[in-house]
Amino acid sequence: MPRAIWSGSITFGLISLPVKAYTAARRENISFDLLHDEDHAHIEYKRICPVHHEEVPWEHIIKGYEIEPGKYVTFTKQELEELQPEATHSIDIEDFVPLEEIDPMYFDTPYHLAAAPGAKRAYDLLRAVMVDAQVVAIARVVIRTRERLVAIRPLPGGTLSMETLHYADELRELPEDAGDARKSTPPSEREVEMARALVDELTVEFDPTKYKDTWRDDVLARIEEKAAGKTISAPDTPQPEATPTSDIMKALEASLAAARAKRGEPVKAAASTKRTTKSATAAKQPAAKKPAVSKPASTKPAAKKTAKAAPATKPKAAAKKAKR
Repeated sequence: MPRAIWSGSITFGLISLPVKAYTAARRENISFDLLHDEDHAHIEYKRICPVHHEEVPWEHIIKGYEIEPGKYVTFTKQELEELQPEATHSIDIEDFVPLEEIDPMYFDTPYHLAAAPGAKRAYDLLRAVMVDAQVVAIARVVIRTRERLVAIRPLPGGTLSMETLHYADELRELPEDAGDARKSTPPSEREVEMARALVDELTVEFDPTKYKDTWRDDVLARIEEKAAGKTISAPDTPQPEATPTSDIMKALEASLAAARAKRGEPVKAAASTKRTTKSATAAKQPAAKKPAVSKPASTKPAAKKTAKAAPATKPKAAAKKAKR
């Protein structure tokens, strides 16, 4: 059984809700050791002082923050412990916000929150009210000596999750020189229509089990091949090039035909996709989705429709005719 990485209480007004946090995701990485090429001996790391050219034991190592080249403010282990936030065991809710207002770039690491014994009723109450209001909770918690900003949100299965968030000043903006600085004309209406038709053909319901870590599988397969004595050659990976502007329409038409053929649909003529951008957007644009949370069935009876349709107002010209 997995161990809880944190235990404490969610404070919701004057309500205290004991919970335990469990890691909700793990990275499946492949790690390689560093070896000496002659005898495959494992390479060791040593703490060598560049001034005395000798190994330094841990008891003589301190930490420092460089304030200018070669000048440090140093801290002992005891001083660093004083800088750490107080190891509280509470998740203090500060605000409630709609989930769609949080840019996905802010999300970092997910955790499951499980109710501690005796706290199930308060746990279900907090979840139910967030589902009903369609909001998530923004809170602070100390995890492993660092205070983190977190979002607590209800999951469809009847549980709560906690996801650590990046602070606003931790996100980096795209450098000005990272994009293509050359001037270009905006996409034509026809190009937008064709690209939208292609997006419509490729739009499906999200199924996370459909996507596999093929790179990891390929590396493990190559490791097995090399262990069996086979020679592995490096793949020829050409540098990606942008589709020339003059070829974009041809590429869109070919992509659309391939997408339809993959679905077993008859390939329609390019002219059949003609429509105005506004009508395409109105017809195909999906309705704005609310946060992916399950809303409990309402216990209130459905309100009866009593309002009658207002009678159509006659035009003034028709009214004058009637008087005559």
